[in-house]
Amino acid sequence: LLVTTRERLNLLGERVFEVGGLPIPQEQNNDVLTHSAVQLFLQSARSTRAGFEPDETDLAEIARICRLVEGLPLAIELAAAWVHVLSCREITIEIERNLGALSAPTRNIPQRHRSLRAVCDYSWGLLADDERRAFLKFGVFVGKFDREAAQRVTGVSLLTLSALVDKSLLRKTSTDLYDIHELLRQYASRKLAEEPAELEAALDRHAGYYAALAGRHSAPLDRIQKPGGLAAIETALDNILAAWQWSLVRGRYQDLNAMLDGLFRFYQLYGRIWDGADLFERAIIDLKLQSTGLETDQSKELPRLLGSLFIRKGLLLYRLDHLDQAQAQFRQALELCESIDDRLGQVYALTNLGVLALNDQNNEGAGEYFYRALRYAHPLQMANVTMFLVDKLSLLLQTQGDEEHAYALAVYVAEYPQVIWPDPAFITDQAGPDSSYDVRDCAGQRRLELQARLSPEISSAAEKRYKTWELAEMIAAVLRLDPQQPLNTSL
Repeated sequence: LLVTTRERLNLLGERVFEVGGLPIPQEQNNDVLTHSAVQLFLQSARSTRAGFEPDETDLAEIARICRLVEGLPLAIELAAAWVHVLSCREITIEIERNLGALSAPTRNIPQRHRSLRAVCDYSWGLLADDERRAFLKFGVFVGKFDREAAQRVTGVSLLTLSALVDKSLLRKTSTDLYDIHELLRQYASRKLAEEPAELEAALDRHAGYYAALAGRHSAPLDRIQKPGGLAAIETALDNILAAWQWSLVRGRYQDLNAMLDGLFRFYQLYGRIWDGADLFERAIIDLKLQSTGLETDQSKELPRLLGSLFIRKGLLLYRLDHLDQAQAQFRQALELCESIDDRLGQVYALTNLGVLALNDQNNEGAGEYFYRALRYAHPLQMANVTMFLVDKLSLLLQTQGDEEHAYALAVYVAEYPQVIWPDPAFITDQAGPDSSYDVRDCAGQRRLELQARLSPEISSAAEKRYKTWELAEMIAAVLRLDPQQPLNTSL
């Protein structure tokens, strides 16, 4: 006995074959006519408008329509019914804007099949109360999500989650993820919008969950990205971006900050530099508009977030070789961070400005930035940044002819416990396959180079000196070399 139904019958001996949408053309696919979803659209359109022959532009829109409805035959037929009054582009726009556009006045089919909204209303009427409450909240998801996300955001029980899958309102993929058909998501979202308080609460939970997820799977700029972290962010990217936009609207600065480094790493290491720079630029514009009339407890939170955005955007622009624009971002970050005494932000801004100055062969300017950054980095226990700065100051001392001091610093960095500088934005020529490099390697090479030029007595004295230093003593000694200070003594 073959039975077609939108819901599992749950009978002993039942075997289920799930029927999905028709095959649809993907973007950049030029052979759209070979896909049955497009063929169904053309067949249905010609029954409404005889002789309908789409040109290349129309075919591209038809392919987009098929993707929007995910190959759902009824939705394709309802969309095609509009070709006698709308262009294919106009049909696309209407579907994106309004689920109700997918309807037709055909009389010889059941009422519940005359529009997609009627189909959804019919399914809605078959749900129990707890299933309805849960289904509505799935309207806040974008793309795929896992069981933990479903339960944390909607509060759904495992039993109800299973029931929604059985009733074809949710789909479980082969990778243990769930998703919801876009047209059903629109329906759920519109239903949820009828209860504004419930909608806001669901969006807040969604933003909080994905902000925490991005935070768990990312690392700050001076740390190596966690293994598997970017894969987790990639899987959840659509939902993370939705959470990002909602957090911007709601002024959820802590959530934005939690997502920032994960998104930065993703766009940087996956080569989507322009996408990341654009996302951060739009966030900066939105946050600047919010910066007036803030409550006291937010007075530092927003500038701190803006400073972080300027720094990450600057790093992405650096990767694009837009050095002047990158420098402008770092300077704005430094100004903001100084205004609220954000030492961490100042370290990153000063370090980046120093690298740009060094690349521009402005050794004096680079040294000033590096010394200033070092004064803040060590008290913050930023070992990676501290050793990176000491290594760069060693390089500067070498170029200034102070080879003895340069050698002493190179020895210290080379012998220091493993220090990985993870950000390839500064050092793409030295970054390894994991987009990082060992600061000690650079210092070790300089150590050997200088050792060959220094007398054995001087190099031996420097070797002995490094062994007596604690880290704080070494930093204090380095800072005494700062030419900006009134007294410039030796190490």
